[in-house]
Amino acid sequence: LMAMFWNLSIPCVAQETPLFTTSIMDYGPGTHRQSVCHLQAQLHNGTLDLRNALQGLQLRPVLFKGSLSSVFLPANAEAIPTHDNDPGIVVEILDQLADRAGFTWRTSYGLADFDRVPANATFDNVLEWSS
Repeated sequence: LMAMFWNLSIPCVAQETPLFTTSIMDYGPGTHRQSVCHLQAQLHNGTLDLRNALQGLQLRPVLFKGSLSSVFLPANAEAIPTHDNDPGIVVEILDQLADRAGFTWRTSYGLADFDRVPANATFDNVLEWSS
């Protein structure tokens, strides 16, 4: 599966700045979590086809910047990078998924610094917080 994404030749549109930046693991009133539970319920009861589940949605993913820049955005990133027409694998995968599923994300994503994740947080904690 990853080999398929590595070999994609997709024009990358970059320079969109994040809709929000957030302190890592902040569960305060400024949360940007997005519920898609109603879509899951429709999938479960058969009134929504999986192929169309995200059609028209403006998703709010959280992109991480930090020391794992081969996976995340570079530590100094303030927006999606434009260098060498290579914004990184996470951005390319989100672009592919958005194109195929009919959702948008580039004007509604958030940015968080992965290097500031508390030492006692598990990756599950981070995933739950960022969803």
